[in-house]
This record gives sequence, structure tokens and C-alpha cells, in this order.
Amino acid sequence: MTAIVCTDIDGTLLNADHQLSDFTLETLHALVKRDIPVVLASARGPEAMKAIYDQIGSKSPIICYNGALTLEDPHVMPSFLVHEELYYKQVKEVVALCSSLMVHCSIFDIHNWYAPRMDKWAKKESAVVGIKPTIANFEEILHKWKNGYMHAVFKVMCMGEKEAIDELYNKTAVFSEIVHRYRSSDHYLELISRRSDKWLGFEAAAEYLDMDPKDSIAFGDGYNDIRLLTEAGTGVAVANARPEVYEAADFYTARHDEDGVAKFLQKHFEL
Repeated sequence: MTAIVCTDIDGTLLNADHQLSDFTLETLHALVKRDIPVVLASARGPEAMKAIYDQIGSKSPIICYNGALTLEDPHVMPSFLVHEELYYKQVKEVVALCSSLMVHCSIFDIHNWYAPRMDKWAKKESAVVGIKPTIANFEEILHKWKNGYMHAVFKVMCMGEKEAIDELYNKTAVFSEIVHRYRSSDHYLELISRRSDKWLGFEAAAEYLDMDPKDSIAFGDGYNDIRLLTEAGTGVAVANARPEVYEAADFYTARHDEDGVAKFLQKHFEL
């Protein structure tokens, strides 16, 4: 019997309005009442996950930045279970590449999302995650980071036209031994430490809960969910998942905007 649930958020758990539907929320509340941990795993940072965490009423760890930062509780700092930052040199080079290719570049530390301007890409992302970036000069941000005046950087997110992101993906291949590169869409490229992924974050969360990570059911839709679905006891892809995620999954469920996760959980746990 499954003892723990882990789910991606965007494109998996949330509906087309980037919200928890009433049916999904009711289902997750039923699991929490049964003391079945619900672990959220996302490319988002803690600040953009808190509202969903609180809605669910979860008391379980939370997996942020695709596993680069896993916390006991997003409201308590520090409470690190996994803490894998990027290297300054590679981040500086990616920032320069983005500038040369006219690609939006955002930097994320523990609490903050930094962007150079509130352009159409920042506005689009802000509408999805429900928070706004701090507008900052990246030369100053990098200087502060290098000299220990700010928190470590856990993720770089690049947004732009497909052709520019294609070129950026090719140019960042030189970092592939130390950086995970994820494309959540044609217009996005996200980079985190190679030492982390969602499954490693989930293993740390399960250990904290004194549970076997294999006694699990995991849900996802994107490339960054493939290992999680492969390693979990049961991996489930939503119908809108990428083909490669389907191949990694044990089962399929309805789309994210059709309460796919909740429908599967209702049947699996006989709610």
C-alpha cells in the first residue's frame, strides 16, 4: 500500500488557471487527514509554493527548484534537507550568454527571484506562480553573491523565442557535467546543479519522514519528472505529459485541467 504521495505542481496538480480545483483540494485534504504525506515537488522556489502548501495543509517536506533545495518546512528557515547551489562561474557565463542572445534571464536564491526588468517573460511567469520578481542589476547581484553578501543561487531560468533558446541550450552543453538543463517548453530553459534532481529531493524527504521512498506514488508531466516517476513505487503521468514522461510512467491519468491527479488518488486510496 502506498505510504507517501509526491506530485509536481504546474501542468500536473494545478488546473489551467494555475489553481487547485475544489475537487483536487478535497482529495488532498482527505489524504492529509489519513496521515498520508503529500510532498510537493516543483521547479518553483519556496515563496511560490507556500500558498499551495498551506492550502493543502501539508506538514511534509517540500522539494523546490527541481530538487536543488528541499526543506522540512517552507515557513522555517533554515530547514534544509538538500542544499545544492550552482557555481558562480557558470551562472556568470549563462547570464552573459542570455544577454548576447536577447534572452530573458532570472536568478533564484532561497527567498528571492531576481530579474533585470519586468518584461513580457517576467510578467508571464509572474502570472503563473503568483509572485513578482525583484528587479535588480545582475552585475551587482553577481558581485554580492561572489563576495558572500547574499544567499546562494539555486536556479537560473532563461526565457525567450524558440530559436534563441535552442541556441542557448546548445551553447550551455559545455556545462552538462555539472549542470542539469531542463526545457519545460520551447521558450524555457532552466538550470540547476547536476548534484540534484526531484528524486534525490524526494529521497531526502522520505528519509526525514522515516519512510521508504519506494512506498510511493508520484505524478508528473515534464522532463524534470522522469527520474521521479521511474524511481517511485508507482509513477503516474497526466494525459498532457510529454511523450518521454509517458514512457517512464507505470500508469496514466486524466489531464491536469481535468483533475487527473485527484481522480487517480480517489481510485487508488478508495476515497
